[in-house]
Formats: sequence, structure tokens, C-alpha cells
Amino acid sequence: MEPFLSQLAAEAEPTQELRIVHGKGRFGRQVARGADIYARQLGFTRISKGSAAVILASDLPEDWILITAGTFEEDTETVMRARYLARVPRVTCAVAAGVREFSHTVERPDGTFGIAQRFLGSGHMALLGPDERDFLDAYCAAAREMPDYPGLTT
Repeated sequence: MEPFLSQLAAEAEPTQELRIVHGKGRFGRQVARGADIYARQLGFTRISKGSAAVILASDLPEDWILITAGTFEEDTETVMRARYLARVPRVTCAVAAGVREFSHTVERPDGTFGIAQRFLGSGHMALLGPDERDFLDAYCAAAREMPDYPGLTT
């Protein structure tokens, strides 16, 4: 998230409003809190943070940025809802776990930045536990399918 916010700060006007939507769970709230803190350190002063119902319902400025962090379903729903607002966000970022599935779920996903912890086949060496290939082989042998999101394999 920090590289994304740093890039935004380098390109954004100080008057742009950053709206951070978090899901119902702890993960989304933690990501939103971290994004809020870091954005303020970068000089953003107009920041709103809350649920999609609150953030997308209130007066929307002409030029605003949307960040959403929640479950995959919460993020895709928030992005789709924002696309149909009278004033759409200039930039949209989703911290959705299923980044590759995002394009199949969200109509017109172009222009949405996706933050991912990792992608399969990235070649990162495991510091603890099995490497990616061994983990996936063991998982498939036990479950008879590939894991949906093996984020703990790194």
C-alpha cells in the first residue's frame, strides 16, 4: 500500500480527497488505518474513512480517490458501486485477495489498481515451511483441488 500511496502523493493535488472504505472484518480496518496514517504522513489532509455505506453516500467531491480494503466480495461490490456514482473516483485501488479473479467479477475493471500480497509462480523462497511447489502439491493431494488463495505459502 505504501508504494501506491507514495505514487499518489507525488501526482495528487493537495485538495484531492482520499476516501478509504474498509470491510466489516479486522483485516480491512487494519489496512484502512495504516493507509490513513501513511497518507497523512505524505501530506494528504482531506481523508475520510469508513464503511462503503457511509463513504459512498455522503457528498462526493469532483476529484477524489477511492481505496477499498475488505473481503473480496466487499471490495468488488464497493468498486462496482463507485463506478455508477454521479461522480466517479479519479483513481480506484482495491486490496482484494483475488486480484486475478477481480477482472471476472467486476464489470469494466480497467483503471482499478489491485494490491496483492503475492502471485503464484513468483519464485520467492520460503523462509519457513515448504516452498511453493511442495505446499501446492501437498494441498492438492489432500484437498483434490488447488487452493483459492495460498497467501501463507511465502
